[in-house]
Amino acid sequence: GFFFGKEIKEKLGDKVPVGLIVTAVGGTKVAQWLDPASVSANPQIATQDASTAPGTMYNAWIAPVAGCAMRGVVWMQGENDRTSGQQVYYEERFKLLINGWRKVWGMGDFPFYYVQLANGYGAKQTTPGETATDMIIREAQRLALSLPNTAMVVAIDALKAGDSLHFSNKELIGKRLALIPRAREYGESTLVYAGPMYQSMSISGNKITIKFRDIGGGLVTSDGKDPVSFAIAGSDKKWYWATSAQIDGDCIHLSCSNVSSPKYVRYAYASNPVTNLYNKEGLPASPFTTEGNQLPVGVVTDISQPYQNSTASRINICKDGVFLPNGQSVSGKVLPVNNLFIIKSVNRVEKHIRTK
Repeated sequence: GFFFGKEIKEKLGDKVPVGLIVTAVGGTKVAQWLDPASVSANPQIATQDASTAPGTMYNAWIAPVAGCAMRGVVWMQGENDRTSGQQVYYEERFKLLINGWRKVWGMGDFPFYYVQLANGYGAKQTTPGETATDMIIREAQRLALSLPNTAMVVAIDALKAGDSLHFSNKELIGKRLALIPRAREYGESTLVYAGPMYQSMSISGNKITIKFRDIGGGLVTSDGKDPVSFAIAGSDKKWYWATSAQIDGDCIHLSCSNVSSPKYVRYAYASNPVTNLYNKEGLPASPFTTEGNQLPVGVVTDISQPYQNSTASRINICKDGVFLPNGQSVSGKVLPVNNLFIIKSVNRVEKHIRTK
């Protein structure tokens, strides 16, 4: 926040006084920052994560300033959600937070600018099919750009050797964050403020074309070599590194000698990926996957018994926003499902089925 404000002040000079209201608290989950109306309308959140008291940080830190005149919000959070077993809910909760705060302030869709979860501090990615909870958070943050008047800083290159969980180069990210209001609120309309963002994919035979937006002066690599960290899979979801990746205008053409019928692409889909794709303005490309909603989609035609397991038994069914009690059955009904997943922990297995 400090470097964000400092950069804004230095670039605007004395033209626009800038004040910051700092309400940052480390070690928190996104659900703790939800406004009371969002918490009341979503009672399932407390059931999903018994260790989190939804809304507590909002009540302590946001409620006292709610309604104060302001221009917008800058946000950086997500580390605690990636390791809590709650990462699959992040997109929903983050969007609830943005929409909820906007309703509280009553200023319409005020600017909400945020920092995507940075790269991890562990070993660099070596296998293309790495499973990373970090990426669930990053992808959720990328998808939150579907909300109006939002923008995101990519920080996939922020953590350097010697850093721990949090990157030490706060100035780098503060300056990137400041680019957004400079371009969108403070008159520097030609300023490039976003890195390359996945837009679409097309497939022809064994070749894939990925199209990007926000390419600024053009797609480049930081080391002058071909783009790396692209993984390709067919319908079997067996991942292989792309054996060819070529920049062509706002597109990258990909292929893999191990995948004759490609269907999916991932870029930098890991806790600590090796990346080199930027625009000419020096802003990194966002990690992404083309898998869409990674949770299965289908129809539940009959649920007559709670889910049973040797270590636990609980099935939670969320229908029309109502979370049914543990063990309650739903039988003889057709329920369209948009999320179906199992969360494993030390002492329980929970199967959650959330209907559209």
